[in-house]
Amino acid sequence: MNKNQNKVTFATNEGLIKVYRYFSSSRKDEVGEIARSLIVSTKRIIAESTTEKGFTREEFPVDAIDRVDTSFYHAKRGLLGFGLIIFGIIIFTLSFIENFTNIIPYLNIGLKVVGSLLFILGIVYFIIKKPKQAFKLTFYSKHLFYDLATLSGENFVIRERKSKRKKEAKQVKIVSKITPAALVMINEINGLIIDLQELNYELKHARKQVASGNMNRDSYTFLRSSLVEKIKELYK
Repeated sequence: MNKNQNKVTFATNEGLIKVYRYFSSSRKDEVGEIARSLIVSTKRIIAESTTEKGFTREEFPVDAIDRVDTSFYHAKRGLLGFGLIIFGIIIFTLSFIENFTNIIPYLNIGLKVVGSLLFILGIVYFIIKKPKQAFKLTFYSKHLFYDLATLSGENFVIRERKSKRKKEAKQVKIVSKITPAALVMINEINGLIIDLQELNYELKHARKQVASGNMNRDSYTFLRSSLVEKIKELYK
């Protein structure tokens, strides 16, 4: 797909503030790689999902947002894997203590085998048991009496499985991952929206000053540019 076809066009009085690429999903089928982003401009919030085949977008005005609800969940790698590794090392080490292994014949061999198995199981568990993350971000508007949009993501893997029946569809392998930008997004998006709403209020007042002749066009342009750059710098 041509990258230019996937580029958002902004209005003449609109500026891009930030893009959060918060989620990616890799599929072994015709859909391929999926990337989800939240594009924030001075006027709009754009929830975008892109693939090699095309894109989908949900857009709504910044000034229409009255409330933002967020949630984030993070679980580290399971302690069971570390426990198996440490326990395996301890048991394997006991096999070299002569006073301990002389109690039962061949106990040292058994301890080495058990210790090695526990150590290997711990390593395998540690590799397979990946950190778990999930989040949800919802924008609400009192003016429209419903939620404008909900963004969500979760780390998960669905394994490909061969079917015994030829007619039965195979399970597609999907690897989904929340990017580091997701946590940044849900932590700062509410403050960013408030700043943008105040920006639009100030610029609306300034345009009235231009219309009444109390401010010239160049002063308005400079004011707008300086306020937008200030927000960009704050949330870069």
